[in-house]
Amino acid sequence: MTAQIIFSLARIYNGVSQRGQQISLFIYLYLPLSDCELMKEHIANHAEAEGRAGKEILKDLFAKSGEMGARIQAFDWSATPLGSIETWSKSLQVALQILLLSRFPMQILWGREYIQFYNDAYIPIAGKKHPTGLGQRGEDCWKEVWDFAGPLLDQVVETGTATWSEDQLLVLERNGYPEECYFTFSYTPIWEASGKIGGIFIAIHETTQKVVSERLERNLRIEAQTAKESAERANQLKDQFLAVLSHELRSPLNPILGWAKLMLSRELDETTTRRALEAIERNARLQAQMIDDLLDISRILRNKLILDMAPVHLIPVIEETLETVDSAAVAKAIQIQTQLDSSPFQVLADFNRLKQVIWNLLSNAVKFTPQGGQVILQLNYVDAEAVLRIIDSGKGIAADFLPHVFDHFRQADSTTTRVFGGLGLGLAIAKQIVDMHGGTIQAESAGEDQGSTFTVRLPLTAHTQPIEKAHSFTLDKALNNIHVLLVEDDADNREMMSLTLELYGARVTTAASALAAIDSLSQDCPDILISDIGMSEMNGYMLLQHIRNTPQMNQTPAIALTAYVSEADQQQALAAGFQAHLPKPMEPTELIATILKLVKGNYAI
Repeated sequence: MTAQIIFSLARIYNGVSQRGQQISLFIYLYLPLSDCELMKEHIANHAEAEGRAGKEILKDLFAKSGEMGARIQAFDWSATPLGSIETWSKSLQVALQILLLSRFPMQILWGREYIQFYNDAYIPIAGKKHPTGLGQRGEDCWKEVWDFAGPLLDQVVETGTATWSEDQLLVLERNGYPEECYFTFSYTPIWEASGKIGGIFIAIHETTQKVVSERLERNLRIEAQTAKESAERANQLKDQFLAVLSHELRSPLNPILGWAKLMLSRELDETTTRRALEAIERNARLQAQMIDDLLDISRILRNKLILDMAPVHLIPVIEETLETVDSAAVAKAIQIQTQLDSSPFQVLADFNRLKQVIWNLLSNAVKFTPQGGQVILQLNYVDAEAVLRIIDSGKGIAADFLPHVFDHFRQADSTTTRVFGGLGLGLAIAKQIVDMHGGTIQAESAGEDQGSTFTVRLPLTAHTQPIEKAHSFTLDKALNNIHVLLVEDDADNREMMSLTLELYGARVTTAASALAAIDSLSQDCPDILISDIGMSEMNGYMLLQHIRNTPQMNQTPAIALTAYVSEADQQQALAAGFQAHLPKPMEPTELIATILKLVKGNYAI
């Protein structure tokens, strides 16, 4: 039973015989104590008035018992198995007194047919069954619950034992619409003087608030537990990722620093020196790629990734990507087969971001394919879509990890024993980029060691442009007769970039600060300015503003060469008056091409 209700077993005595022999009528009821006291008082008064006719007692009771008293009195009981009121047994009369005097919802189901009585407090529970439910057979009135209630009532009659059912659901019309309501019902046999059971008393207590509160509390516990588990899982993934990040960022530093120290401390032969430089370049690029991935995933999580969309032919994108992964494939004797449909269809895309997607998929295929394996790259056009598939004969993907293959910061193996490096960000970035292009990306695998297939689908665009062929020429002295003012506060960067520009034929003036650059401008005007952004005292934006206010320099082209590489940084640089924004670490060919474009109008390489 619930804590809100105190149920009491009431033994009610119903009169004394003329011989002075007590006749006990036992009605076992689970009732609130307050009702029990009220009923005992009424029954005591009834015993004192034993001489009065039963009809008069009931008449007084009906007159004082609200709507249901009046309805019971007015009802034609002669048409029911109970017969007219005058014929009712004292057990039923006393039970009706208890029913009508109670301030709590109660029912009586009387006789073999379970003929129904109820009090005013029960009317809201009866709902649309009121008032027609009065005098009805229980089964006719409560068809929707009789499969449950019928056997329970029969059990009470057969055993003579009171019972109850807790938190039973009833759908009631409240506030103009159906509501789920819950009730606890106690079922108590009403004994006749003959020793037989005449009917069943049903006391009802609504437990909706308790059930709803318990359900809400349970749901809150579940939500809290789910949130806790999610947070713990997120922390675990974060810790795993940070451990992998530390490992992956440190790993390239070892060969970079190791080879650099050997070259500084030892005289190495030409072959070894070349191998050392190639290792330094390879690992520096690897570290730069990881930093780019981190920046990209940061942009994605903040919805700051911006695409530069234009009609694009896919074959040039694929060919450029193949060039970047070719050396890794050759090192593992992996053959990359291409099956490309050369139809002149185009997609609306960001060329460089699309190249990033294909590079991620191809480099993964090469990474996870064993020595001497095979990678197939297919391009087809189906139903107004470009369909790109990359199929490898490599490690495959376990079935339990396949649904998470595009998740951020997730790797199939993040343990210290893992064979393959990387941060596990490439596929998450690829999926986001493809989604932003209105396309889809899908991973398939038959399981571990069964290879994998990644399929990218991109919508074709109706607006096409002819494929432009790049003009090739040597870069050896491409910057001849071009005067460059290079502003960089880091000495190593300044020296390296100055030498690079000079090797390509430029005349270079260097400045270690913006103020030094202003002094230099008073002596000579360059053809182009290349400036860092983050400098002390005066940054690159302030320097450019000063230059633009100088009449002889207000048309001089300017390039921002900076480690601030977000889309917002790029937009800020262009808005400040720079004609181009290039990220560090720089690609010499990209820098040279940009200089040529701005100074000579020639951008092709």
